[in-house]
Amino acid sequence: MKRHGNLWEKIVSYENLLAAHKAASQGKRHYRSVMRVDGNIEQSLLEIQRLLNAGEFKTGRYKRSNIVERGKEREIFSLPYFPDRVIQHAFVQVLAPIWQSSMIRGTYSSIPGRGIHDAKTRLSKELKENPNETVYCLKIDIRKFYPSINHQKMMLIIREKIKDKRVLAVLDEVISSVHVTSKNTGIPIGNYLSQWFANIYLAEMDWKIKQFYKIKYYHRYCDDAIIIDKYKSYLHVIRRDLSTFLEDEFKLDMKDNWQVFPIAKRGIDFIGYRFWHDKVLLRKRIKKRMAKKLSVQKGKRSEASYRSSEKAVASYNGWLSHGSTRNLRNKMLPPWIEMINYENSKQRTP
Repeated sequence: MKRHGNLWEKIVSYENLLAAHKAASQGKRHYRSVMRVDGNIEQSLLEIQRLLNAGEFKTGRYKRSNIVERGKEREIFSLPYFPDRVIQHAFVQVLAPIWQSSMIRGTYSSIPGRGIHDAKTRLSKELKENPNETVYCLKIDIRKFYPSINHQKMMLIIREKIKDKRVLAVLDEVISSVHVTSKNTGIPIGNYLSQWFANIYLAEMDWKIKQFYKIKYYHRYCDDAIIIDKYKSYLHVIRRDLSTFLEDEFKLDMKDNWQVFPIAKRGIDFIGYRFWHDKVLLRKRIKKRMAKKLSVQKGKRSEASYRSSEKAVASYNGWLSHGSTRNLRNKMLPPWIEMINYENSKQRTP
C-alpha cells in the first residue's frame, strides 16, 4: 500500500488556504467570524500559515450543543471558524483524494459527489434492474459510533496512507483534542475532519464485505449499512461474523436492532427514503417533519420568515424530486411556491 509524503507544503500554501477559506465559508458569509477574515484576508491566512509552520497550532475550545436527530439526542461539537475550520478544510482538500482512494464506491456521506441523492440513485437502480438478486436485506447500525472510535486505532489507520510527519502531528492533535466518552475514545460529531475519519475508520469493513463475502450490493452512509443478497441464511452468517469482527478489530458494538428481511414485503428504510424494487417513497418521519416546519412558517409574516420558507421549499423540493412523490409534491409545495413568488414580486415593484 502506497504511503504519501511531501504533503505539508501543499496544505500550508497560500492558494490552498484561500481555497479552504472559500469552502469553509460557503453559506456562512454573514457570520461575524467569517466577515472578520474577509475584512483582512491576506493577514488572516498568513497568520494560519505561520501557526502551522511554527508548530504552534492547537485545536481551539469546542462549543457543545445537543440536537435531536432521528429520534436520538446527539452531542454536537463546533470549533471557532478562525483558525480551526479553515485549517481542517485545508487538510481535507489535500488529503481527501488519498483517503477516497481507499474507499469502495458504496461509501457515502461527506464525500464530494457521494451524498444522499447519489446513494438513492444507485440503490434504486440496483433494486429495479436486479430483482432476482436483491431479495433480502441485512440492515445494521453501530452503537454510539463517533464516541466509540478508538484514538490509537484511528491514528494507525491514518498512517497506512500518510507518512508526512508534520501532517500526522496535526491530525493526531485534532483526534486527541477531545475525549467524548472516556480516555482515548471518541471523535466529535461536527468536526469537518471527523466526517472523513469516520469513513476511513470503517473502510476495512467495507472491503471485507465486498471482497471476502463477495457481496455485490452494499451501501454505507456513515454508520448505517445495508447488505443485500438473494439468500437470507447467508446474510445471517455475515451478520454474526461482522459483529465479532467489529468488536475484535475496532472495539465497536453492532446495535441489537439489526434486521434481515424480504425487500419486496417491507422495503429498505435508508437515507431518508423507503426503497422497493418498483418505487421509492419518502420516509414518513421526514414527511411529518416537512409538514410541521411549513405549517409553522405559514403563520409568520416577516421578511426573514419568507427567506427561510424559500430555503425550506427548495430543500424539500430536492428531497421530493428524487422519489415517487408526485402527489405529495403537488399537495404540499405549490401554495408555498406561489406565496414566495408573490412576495418576491412585491419587493421588485418600485
